[in-house]
Parts: sequence; structure tokens; C-alpha cells
Amino acid sequence: HFTIRGPRDSPFENGLYHGRLLFPPEYPMKPPDIFLLNVSGRFETNKKICLSISGYHPETWLPSWSINTALIALQAFFETDAKGAIGGINWPEEARRAAAPRSEELGPGRDQAKLGSVRGARSAGAGSGRRRSVEGRAARG
Repeated sequence: HFTIRGPRDSPFENGLYHGRLLFPPEYPMKPPDIFLLNVSGRFETNKKICLSISGYHPETWLPSWSINTALIALQAFFETDAKGAIGGINWPEEARRAAAPRSEELGPGRDQAKLGSVRGARSAGAGSGRRRSVEGRAARG
């Protein structure tokens, strides 16, 4: 599991975002799957995220990248357009700003209907049990 802060000077800057990394047996030669576990307005909750640093794109992964590198890249992806990518969503900026300070209370197993624009957030299974999960923590300094 990991926790990252939203990028500075962005609609996400007041948020703390919790997620899960699932590592394939071939790690570090292949990238982890990445899931975000709480509401962000940029990524769907509990759905594998398609990014160039995730398990969807092993061809772009470099084994020399650390988990910290992947989490810094994930933080940067918050500010990009989802462009229809799997696990990506594009809420309006106002909704993202409203969700950010409430990100901790809008986590897994919590009442996500507390924030009106969150009612449509989806849930999906967290993937197969063939990958292993490890704990890590990265936060902007």
C-alpha cells in the first residue's frame, strides 16, 4: 500500500491518495499493477490504472526504476488528461478541488455519497491473486 499527496498547485494539492501496488513474480523486470483506493476525480477507485509505468505497459517499464520513481510519476499523472485510458476519469476542476480535502474520508468502505459529485464513482475487483502486494510510502517533501 502507498500514500501520496496531490501535486502542488493543482486541484489535488490538498488530498492524500491511498493506493495499492501489486507486483508480478517477474518484478523488477516487469512493472506493478497500480490501484487507487480512494476518490480523486482523476482515477477510478479499485480499478487497475493504465499508465506507462503500470502493468498495462511492460514495454515502457525500466527495471532500474524504483517504487519511489513510480509513485512520483503517478503523482505527475494526476495532472494529465485521462484520454480514455483504462481506470482514468476526468472530473471538472471544481469537483477535483472539492474531493481533495475529503480524500481521506472518501476511502474504501466509507460513505462515498457524502460528496455529491462522487456518487458515480465505480468499484471493480482488485485483480488476480497471482501478484503480491508490498507496503511502501511516498510523500512529497
